[in-house]
Amino acid sequence: MEEKKLWELIGKKVTGEADAGELAELNRLLEKSPEALYALETMENYWKASPERADRDLREASLERHLQRLKHENTLKAGNRPRAIVKYLLIVASAAAACMILYFFLPAMKQGRNPPSVAGTSTVTVATNSERKRLTLPDGSVIWLNAATTVSYSTTYTNDSLRKLVLTGEAFFQVKHDPQHPFIVQTRNLDIVDIGTAFNVNAYAADSNVEATLMEGAIEVKWNKGAKHVLMTKPNQKCTVFTGEGTDRVSDVKPSVGDRPSAEAVWLQDSLAFHNETFRNIAVKMERKYGISILFDNPEQANYRFTGVFTHETPEQALQELQLIGNRARTFHFTRKNNTIIIKE
Repeated sequence: MEEKKLWELIGKKVTGEADAGELAELNRLLEKSPEALYALETMENYWKASPERADRDLREASLERHLQRLKHENTLKAGNRPRAIVKYLLIVASAAAACMILYFFLPAMKQGRNPPSVAGTSTVTVATNSERKRLTLPDGSVIWLNAATTVSYSTTYTNDSLRKLVLTGEAFFQVKHDPQHPFIVQTRNLDIVDIGTAFNVNAYAADSNVEATLMEGAIEVKWNKGAKHVLMTKPNQKCTVFTGEGTDRVSDVKPSVGDRPSAEAVWLQDSLAFHNETFRNIAVKMERKYGISILFDNPEQANYRFTGVFTHETPEQALQELQLIGNRARTFHFTRKNNTIIIKE
């Protein structure tokens, strides 16, 4: 009985028919059947992206016009029954499709791949370059979000819940450690599993690399596909995963000094730090920090390397500092028009 109700509520949620009470009941049922979370997420993605969605909308709109004509001609006697029937059939079809998805994906999930947390999910986005946001999660963990970052996490945490957060962008995590319930940060290519307490994850969609820097405790960096993983138990280490190549590198980073965090987390103080990085990478960080676009007239200039820290500088002041610390082999000029800066000879 509960299984039937579960799929009916999944169908209603996917088609946007569920009210607040039904969504609450769905969350309760999903806690009992977490394997259905993957089917729900996949079904929602399919429903939104399917080219047939437009056809469904057109059919419903056509049906609505037909019903209005019938009402106008007094040939439809009570209610909106034909439309209700069509919507019910759509819901049942969605539930059936979700069952099929679960049938095909359940074996893979049983092999150890946890389903994403979808039910009772809260999504937070930091869109502006000047904003940094601090969040306290339902389990007591605290995270700080950098610019252009989005996180999604479950709002229905219980002792039996999965502690999983989906990240696009950059965030610093101060995790409330629970050895019985590992905290998982899921990015597009990697899962970072907390075994300690403090770490930084840099996983912007536009970047070719994903970085996980350990400040305190221990973390495990796991590939989403395959059995490859890296275990880091030494603070002030950074794991850089080159996603295009499928390779990784673990390196030491300079530890925090006093109140100043390491370069990988200095953005918490609204600063930008870089050590022997290419001008191209620095430009990307500047674009996020200042909300601008930086273009290179000469692609070779994008390979210049610099070391430095920006704190309260304007974009122009930051570039002037780079000009000063450069040498004859790294000279450049720049012009700005509106929000676009062009680096030139």
